[in-house]
Amino acid sequence: MVRFSRRISENLSARPTARIARPALVAAFAAVTLAYAGQASATPLVLNNASFELPTQAPGVIGPAGFITNWTVGGGGNAGVVNLPSVPANFSIGAPDGNQVAYINGGSNISQTTGTLYQTNTTYTLSFYVGQNSVSPFAPLQAILYEGNTGQALTFFTLASPGPDAFGLQTFTFSGSVNPFVDDNLGVEFLANGVGGISYIDNVSLTSSIGGGSSGGSSGGSSGGSSGGSSGGGSGVPEPSSVLIFAAALLGFVGFARTRITGSNLA
Repeated sequence: MVRFSRRISENLSARPTARIARPALVAAFAAVTLAYAGQASATPLVLNNASFELPTQAPGVIGPAGFITNWTVGGGGNAGVVNLPSVPANFSIGAPDGNQVAYINGGSNISQTTGTLYQTNTTYTLSFYVGQNSVSPFAPLQAILYEGNTGQALTFFTLASPGPDAFGLQTFTFSGSVNPFVDDNLGVEFLANGVGGISYIDNVSLTSSIGGGSSGGSSGGSSGGSSGGSSGGGSGVPEPSSVLIFAAALLGFVGFARTRITGSNLA
């Protein structure tokens, strides 16, 4: 074992190609570690029926108000799903994801509480599509993150219209340093304000990542939005698949480095 170790040491000092292997391995390890950290940093929180494909409606049909599978319809109760494109709903385009979207008339709201505890030192990212049909005015819409037991709003985001017969992607982040609701789960609510207007929502996604940051928002397409309120944070846990990918990549780099050293010994 001593002779073998000395032999590797001598070759590392004598052979340029072998000397390259060690820093290359270190750099590769750092790169894989950074990739792994980025992959493990965002964990999806489960939102059921997030694309509003239930209850299923025939093409172009507007579903009855008052019921969306896995979502609670509140306020005036005038919210449901519609299959796009739809002449009755005044949409010539399809849904951003799947076939259906949720509609929310002014004065109504939809909400869903996740099974994930709201935690500190975590940044939450909420993304979804917001839409307006070609005829009806846009109902001023708010996206709200709340704690499950009391319904207390933790933060809210005010959404702008993407324009007639269109959908726009909205993405907002929220984090905080104080958690007054350590035993409660995080929830998502969409509230349409005003009278006579209507808004549409599709493909809702909520993720958590370890580490705090500032709240804010961004938009895609022609839509816009702003954020307000704050007070908390959640946790991201690496998925098993991420760990396996990291381990496999690391072993591959180690094997490559050993091959370089062995080959230089035989030269």
